[in-house]
Amino acid sequence: MAAIIVDDSKLLAGSNLVGAQWESQTTAPNAFNGTISLCRTGTGGAGAAPPSLSYSFDGTGFSLYGRPTEDLSLTYSIDGSSPAPVTLHTEDSIDIIENARALYLDFITYVPYNISSHVGEDVVVDDQDSTIAYTGTWRPSFGSSTPVGDPYNGTWSQTRTAGSSFKADFTGSSVSVYGSLRPMSGRLTATYAVDNGTPQSIVHYDGTQTTTPEGSVSWGMNRVFYKGDLTPGPHTITVTVSEVTETQEYFFDYITYKASPQAWVAPTDTPNTPGSTSTSRKMSKGAKAGAIVGSIVGFLLLLLLLLWFLKRRRDRRNDGDAEKGAAAAESEKEEDDKDKASGSLPPWSPPHLGAGASATPSDGQSLLKEGSVIEKSATPPPANNAEPTEGTAPAKADTPSEGAAPAKPDTPSDGTASAKPDTPSDGQPLSKEGSDTEQEKPESATPAPAST
Repeated sequence: MAAIIVDDSKLLAGSNLVGAQWESQTTAPNAFNGTISLCRTGTGGAGAAPPSLSYSFDGTGFSLYGRPTEDLSLTYSIDGSSPAPVTLHTEDSIDIIENARALYLDFITYVPYNISSHVGEDVVVDDQDSTIAYTGTWRPSFGSSTPVGDPYNGTWSQTRTAGSSFKADFTGSSVSVYGSLRPMSGRLTATYAVDNGTPQSIVHYDGTQTTTPEGSVSWGMNRVFYKGDLTPGPHTITVTVSEVTETQEYFFDYITYKASPQAWVAPTDTPNTPGSTSTSRKMSKGAKAGAIVGSIVGFLLLLLLLLWFLKRRRDRRNDGDAEKGAAAAESEKEEDDKDKASGSLPPWSPPHLGAGASATPSDGQSLLKEGSVIEKSATPPPANNAEPTEGTAPAKADTPSEGAAPAKPDTPSDGTASAKPDTPSDGQPLSKEGSDTEQEKPESATPAPAST
């Protein structure tokens, strides 16, 4: 299970180590970050308070790592309670009081409720954590120990097969890989890559080292790789054992990274035991969060693309309608030009209707009222064959009132009926120019009755 790791140098700087008996050692090659804090009994002077370590945290588990001397005894107090083993929960504090001998303190760890409140802290991930994915031939080791110390949580994973690798997802701004090295015969080389960056090849042993028998104190608990200045966010580190010969072996213990603002959620403590042919890979919480964010962004992009497509389709439809309208107008103009070229004229309108008037009456009425009669009559010549006087208006027929019976024509003196044509009440002329009603020339001096 991943946890927050706090180095002894940070505890000393934060006044968590109380007492004059504490001293810092910065050249400890097998310690985390190369530092260790030593507490010696009996060095505080007469009347000095006993040394102690106090640390407050919120979480469910607490561990202290270091190298005790023989016959070292400590008193543990959780939240001021009586010394007793207690399962840590809520926000707790622990006091460690040294009673005898010496204590070499390396670091402490605790499992937090939520990493989101621990941005900038160092997170440690054990080799048996479920977020580590192994490929190739790996053998887990439980309860392991070396002459210089035990691995973190008492476990590590080891391989003698070139090409074996593991991957770990994390959300942070730096990453480190820790393992155990021993100077056995042979060569040992591994490559380390973050995301899609260029792999960095590190030769841990080139075959010229002085070998020591197994069980020698020359074992080393080392940081074998470090990568800083990463962009805060989700990343993946890949470690591949590229060369391993003779009796050499690669031992992987744990990784650490500095948590970034994109929150990491502590995974379950289900161990992921690397098998001899394990090829599975599990997605970390950070990767899942990245997948969710990627899905949302992809959906928004797809929605924008759909809206753009619909708008483009609508614009094309509008452009097509405009082109059709322009084509229709052009066609109508061409038809008008053809009519003008062929000499066809618009329908004739009587001059007296005026501009804009129509020769067709409204409401479907004819130009002549019902009962009106247009009669053909002979116009008697003037007496003595004289020309009509200029300006003399021709005689008009009586205009019958609407609904009244038509007036009878005047009877000439010789007893011959001479019909006068009726004049329509609306003042229209009796006939149009070019109509079928024409004047007949007289045949004799005696006027003849007009025929209808």
